Amino acid sequence: MARSVRLVVAVFTNVLFVLGVIFVVVGLIQGIKIVGYKLLLDEYPTRYGGEDCSYAGQGYPMPVGMEPAKVASGSADAGEVEKQRQSCEVRVARDRQVKQVDDVALAVGMSMSGWALIFLFNPRGRLAVKD
Repeated sequence: MARSVRLVVAVFTNVLFVLGVIFVVVGLIQGIKIVGYKLLLDEYPTRYGGEDCSYAGQGYPMPVGMEPAKVASGSADAGEVEKQRQSCEVRVARDRQVKQVDDVALAVGMSMSGWALIFLFNPRGRLAVKD
């Protein structure tokens, strides 16, 4: 009975240790990706790739049952187009910042979780199964 319990504990310990190593590797890869984005690209990429604000002022398709906005000339005026473009650029810049923070949090969180698992469940460490 005691031998089977030690076997289960040993397997559990080794699985968690390997999981910790995987977390550290994933965190390091994510960190390398962040550094690559910052060094190689002019701007950090967005989450969804929607970085084009050239559509501003061209009019949006109206959902069924809604009436289009009343514009005398049939297109938006220059001030409205500029407001839409600026609003789009602000959203894209915020999306870049949010993605960068998410990527950094993922890299640090995965690495720290992995190191914690490695420290706690190292087969030759303090929680190792003794014969």
